[in-house]
Amino acid sequence: MTAHIDDYLKLRQTTLHLLTPAERIAFCSAVAAWLRHAESWIRADAAERLATAVFWESYRRDDPNAPHMTHYAHRAAWLLEEIEAAQLSHADILPAFIRHLRYRSPSGPQLPIVLAWFDRLEGQPPPGFDTNLVVGTRLLLVEPMEWRIAAPSWLALLDHPSDWVRGCAAVRLGGCDDDDTAPSRTDLFAIVGGKELLRPGIAGPFWSPSHADGGGSDTETVILWMMDLLERRIGPPPPFEDMPSNDIDFFLHELCSFSPELVDRMLRGGFVELALMTATEIRGFVEGMRPRLETLAGNADAGVGAAASKHLELYYAAD
Repeated sequence: MTAHIDDYLKLRQTTLHLLTPAERIAFCSAVAAWLRHAESWIRADAAERLATAVFWESYRRDDPNAPHMTHYAHRAAWLLEEIEAAQLSHADILPAFIRHLRYRSPSGPQLPIVLAWFDRLEGQPPPGFDTNLVVGTRLLLVEPMEWRIAAPSWLALLDHPSDWVRGCAAVRLGGCDDDDTAPSRTDLFAIVGGKELLRPGIAGPFWSPSHADGGGSDTETVILWMMDLLERRIGPPPPFEDMPSNDIDFFLHELCSFSPELVDRMLRGGFVELALMTATEIRGFVEGMRPRLETLAGNADAGVGAAASKHLELYYAAD
């Protein structure tokens, strides 16, 4: 079994952008065979590799050697057939594949095929399949004509029964421009924050588009907003697989990595693992961070203590 897994791990390291169209087809055929593997993580990984290989295949209209545009549509149709066929043996393939589409958006000629497939899945879902995965992912794939027209429906979806749908709507709202229309950016932070307190899982997705764009000029305000939510919200966020983006703790550990004072606040709040991730995020010396790392090094959790001690040894030995 180990040798077979090693074969897959070697295959998945293939540099996709160097492949010719014919080589990419051969690669996809080889990976598709792993969709039926006994190990669920290999099946999910194979689904991701296929989504990347097919939906991120670059094409140039001005390249005389490029395949005809229909090539890309045919590849999308082939991939969806492979996913459905594998779903007959393993019910986790379809959900894993659809979740990957949040990062692997189909290209222009492929999107109509994927959306028509979504329609069919919603109308005739396989046994046990949660169609909310389709509802939410569709939000991420289809660009609205105007956000001010789409925003009211996204706002309503923040109360949807599905955590996935709620998160996808929050991602969309997080990408809204702040202009003279309602709701304003400030209003959106207030709305999302209020809902996050009662039912966690949307503040991280809401912030994710801004984080990807560099955070903007209001980063300090956003950090305090997230810290307040972290401390006051009721219950944990959904599992990562039920969210289209990271939770606020992920963003906080990056945004706060130069702030010993915020690490103190995390420790006071009992967020030890977050404090550790924050204090060790920078692979180097951070002014004032040593006492916090020493506190973490003495933590009763052996894993936390060992990680903090290692970081001290690497970057603070000469301090």
